[in-house]
Amino acid sequence: MSMDDLVYDALATEKFSAVPLATAHRSIAIDFDDQQCSNWCWAAVGLELCRVNPGTSFGHRSSRSQADLVMLVQGSLDDTPRKVGSVVSQLRNAGWLGARYYRRSYHGDQLRKELRDSIDAGNPASAVITWRTGLSHNVCVFGYITASDGSYSFWVYDPSATDLKSDNRYLLSGTEFDRYPGWDAETGRQIFGFVDAVYTAARE
Repeated sequence: MSMDDLVYDALATEKFSAVPLATAHRSIAIDFDDQQCSNWCWAAVGLELCRVNPGTSFGHRSSRSQADLVMLVQGSLDDTPRKVGSVVSQLRNAGWLGARYYRRSYHGDQLRKELRDSIDAGNPASAVITWRTGLSHNVCVFGYITASDGSYSFWVYDPSATDLKSDNRYLLSGTEFDRYPGWDAETGRQIFGFVDAVYTAARE
């Protein structure tokens, strides 16, 4: 499905969030794999960052898997949560990731500007969502829509198998991005998290 089709689907059928009529949109071509273990969200997102901005040691994009990346980072296939900052540094040092990613801890309008600048430069962003339980989750921001009223909504890919949308792609308004939706696996109730940090890059 093309981005034009996704935009039409989101705005015309309200499959995603309801946003004002779009006047422009930007996106990065991605080919995501869902996370293969319950805590491998960092591996799914990290692999896509490498696919978009491969380093000299990454090789062909189809030759690398999440398991390869997990082995590189932690030396085993244990289903272990990892901090995104250390992961992108390891991928960079190993020559898998060809761009420097920087942690941004802004919120509100400044955060949204950082995301737009990253996408305009051809770099998907990694966002860390923190839930009220203290647990964190990693998602990828790969596009945005400029609405007729000047507001922005962001395309997010969530690699979790317990996502809210069947194809794992969300269109979130700025307000929703600040209050990220999810599900509590124990209670089955909807919960909300906040964007604790984003990692953006400038193409070299």
